[in-house]
Amino acid sequence: MARVPIQLTGVGIASAVYLGVLVTVAGLFLWLHLLRTLPARIAASIQYLQPVIGVVAAALMFGDALGPLFIAGVVLVLAGLTLTVANRREKGASASG
Repeated sequence: MARVPIQLTGVGIASAVYLGVLVTVAGLFLWLHLLRTLPARIAASIQYLQPVIGVVAAALMFGDALGPLFIAGVVLVLAGLTLTVANRREKGASASG
């Protein structure tokens, strides 16, 4: 198997900078902001939206079709998030109810 040397191009460097700086740093700052402003259980639950946002972004950018399984998946994710956010115990309430 022949090795192909890596060629640095402007597009390749721009892509690496975009992924390294914009996506990573912006994502980290957004995550830290969420942790400061929301309870940890809600901030952590927001991460479950990542696949939904990714599939919608792919549909918008590349014309991917969104079928009934995607809709069912979104419903399940949103139902889980709703249960997580709504499942809040009052201070001092016992674990058994």
